[in-house]
Amino acid sequence: MKRFTSLQTIPEIQTIEGSFRPHYEYQWPADLPSHCEICGNEFRVSENLQFGPKRSSVILKKISLLSILASTATLLLVVAPVAMLNFNNSYIDIGITLIAVLACFVFMAAPVLFFISIFSPDIRHLNCNKCSWNRDYRLQKTQLKLSK
Repeated sequence: MKRFTSLQTIPEIQTIEGSFRPHYEYQWPADLPSHCEICGNEFRVSENLQFGPKRSSVILKKISLLSILASTATLLLVVAPVAMLNFNNSYIDIGITLIAVLACFVFMAAPVLFFISIFSPDIRHLNCNKCSWNRDYRLQKTQLKLSK
């Protein structure tokens, strides 16, 4: 828009518009509730919505780490010292053999649990900061627009 005066035409000053939207202006996903079901608090993308792995995959990663540590500790602190003492009792030998086999089995199962946790799908975690309500939702597949 131009301003007119009696003597000349003054052009309007051009401003530079931002090419990105701030994080607090992102639109809320249409498939998620926009308000808390318990207290009615309005959700915001930057405060209430998080993306990440399922809780089960986080638990599987922790279990795989603990199983490696437990099986290594069992082999080093129980099986190796008792095997070095060389008892002549067959019951002790059978028991130590079973403990060693079980520890090796747990040690071999840990990477399998870890890879299962890696390939589990990600989720959207929605939580209310006022009343501590939370729920997990599946990620929606993005619809690709193919140009012809």
